[in-house]
Amino acid sequence: MITDNPESFRPTCQYKKSNGELCRRTVETGEGLCWQHAKSWRHRWKSLTRNQSILFITSVLGVVLTGMGLVWSLEHPANGNQPRLRDVEVGTIAEAHKTTDNPTAVVSRPGQHLDWHDKGNWRRHLKVGMSKSEVRQLFGEPEKINVYSDLENWYYGSGNIEFDGQGLNYWSEPD
Repeated sequence: MITDNPESFRPTCQYKKSNGELCRRTVETGEGLCWQHAKSWRHRWKSLTRNQSILFITSVLGVVLTGMGLVWSLEHPANGNQPRLRDVEVGTIAEAHKTTDNPTAVVSRPGQHLDWHDKGNWRRHLKVGMSKSEVRQLFGEPEKINVYSDLENWYYGSGNIEFDGQGLNYWSEPD
């Protein structure tokens, strides 16, 4: 019996399942096993049909190009006028704004903060009304933060800095 259905002429995998049925996956002409049942990577690649090979290559290229695009977008911000973090100059606020006579905080490099273990730094630099960003520039990230309604407590060791809606309102130095 001759059929006009081209599907009936497709070569299929010759792997016999445990229930005695043959695997029905399509294979490339000349290959006996599909990509799942082939034993070596070479035979797995050769068993893929042309459409399967194109789909695989397109998928791999898509993943690679997406990764390259992510890396590029992180290195090149959308607005070229915005400085990247590594382009920001380091210095005091007074140096950045020559009209300011009394700078309240020092801009420091990431990771270079005053030693919060030194009580003298707490006494010399902390002022009522300071903002959270000024304290963060001074001592770095706190070890722990607790928030209660409109109060926020930052802990540096046994030291505690309390902020309300107006800024820093209380602190206790570390032991």
